[in-house]
Order: sequence, then structure tokens, then C-alpha cells
Amino acid sequence: MKIIVAKGKNWFKNDFDKYYLISNYRSLFNKKILKKEIEEILSIFKKYKVSKNSRILDLHGGFGRISLELSKKGFSNIWVFDLSKYLINFGKKISSKNKLKIHYVYGNSLHLLKYFEKDFFDVVMVIANSFGYCGPQDDIKILYNIFNVLKKDGLFLLDVVLKENMPDIASKYWFSTPDNLWFILRDGRVISENLNYSLVEAKEYVFHKYRGLLKYDICNYYWYSEKYLKKLTKEIGFKFIKKIKNWLVQNKTLRSLSLRNMLVFKK
Repeated sequence: MKIIVAKGKNWFKNDFDKYYLISNYRSLFNKKILKKEIEEILSIFKKYKVSKNSRILDLHGGFGRISLELSKKGFSNIWVFDLSKYLINFGKKISSKNKLKIHYVYGNSLHLLKYFEKDFFDVVMVIANSFGYCGPQDDIKILYNIFNVLKKDGLFLLDVVLKENMPDIASKYWFSTPDNLWFILRDGRVISENLNYSLVEAKEYVFHKYRGLLKYDICNYYWYSEKYLKKLTKEIGFKFIKKIKNWLVQNKTLRSLSLRNMLVFKK
């Protein structure tokens, strides 16, 4: 039986596959979490007058978990952008089945201007801690790209775990899918840190009850400090508007998902 391995600097290029949907089912398909996310995003949209015709980019959006719900609520100009062909195709099937109008784009956010014109979007959102995979230098490039594709006065939503209130990840823990066919072991630790960020190494093993180990990955991602993110975005040209602290429903079993912070910026 072939074991899928995702590791190294570009681990994220191979990690987001069918096994990702299985090992992350507790957050990806959790109706309570999704309801809270959509309520908070809609509240921000209402406050800053984002219309249902506004152009919205769901960056690093996976299969469009958030965008699918926004489309159901009448938002008609949504683009989901992701580096996983599997998740993009998975999202297209859901969108087509539900007769929703969503643009799915496969690509690398380091080269965002290859796909979109400058000043194209009214809103760019990076939801569910999908920022910090590339490392400080490349993450800065991504922030510049976001700035460039946003219209003047456009809105940028950055949903992240911050270094200041990161969860205790230095432990191993098991959990299984509801059908008890899949078992996931996770093991995380901080391997480097400074005033600006903590570099986290997270190992994950995905087992099937009868087929054994099917996937092993080592993910390295950065949790930045609030001060550092504000400094970077200000230098790029963003205006910080507000922070919504620990905005997601608290759930200790989901670890980092209980400590998410929404940072809101304008161009």
C-alpha cells in the first residue's frame, strides 16, 4: 500500500488532498463553526457596506467552504483561489450540484497578478488560519499581492492564530472519524521563535482501520505576532481597522480553531 508523504518547504503543495478532508472533518464539516464564521463575516460585510455584487476573493479558500455559503446567501461575484487541484475540483462539483455561481481558480498566491488585474476586488479574505505556510519572505509577497489586487478602500479580512495567544500544541493526541474507520494521530511542537513569530512543526498520521497508515505529513507554518502583522501591513499600505479576538466558538478539542483572531484592514 502506497503511503502519501507531504513534507519539506513546500509541504502545502501536496498536503491538501482527499485525506485532508478526512483528517480535518471536525472543522471543515462542522455546521456550528461554519454558522459562526458566516455570521461574523456577514456582520463585517454589513458594517463596511459590502454588497452582494461586490467582487470577493476567497484566497487559500480550499473547496470554497465559506464561499459556498456566501453564494447561497446571494453573493454573486466570488472567486475561490487555491493551490490544491483536488480541493478546487471538489468545490466545483459541490457548486455545480447546488447550481451556485462561483469562479474557481487553481494557482499560487505568490503570483496572484498572473491571474487577476490590479484593483480588481472589493474584498479579499483569508479565512481559517490559511496564512503563514510559506515563510516570512514569501508571506510578505502574498500580502503585497493582496494589496495590489484590492480596489482603493477595499476590505482585507485576515483570520489567524496569533503568536501571543497560540494554543499549547506540544502534545500528541488521537481522534477518530464518527464511523470509526479512520484514526488520526497529531504531534506538534514549536521548533523556532522570535519576537515576530513562532515556527510550528506539526506531524500528522492518517490510518485506516483495515488498510493501515495511508498518509504521513510534516507541516511547518508560522504564527505571527499581532504587532508584526500590523507593522507589515502598514508598511505595505493597509490601514488597520479592527481586531475581533477569539471570535470563533471556543472548542478545546479543535485546538487552534478556538483561538482565531480576525484582523480587518482597508486599502
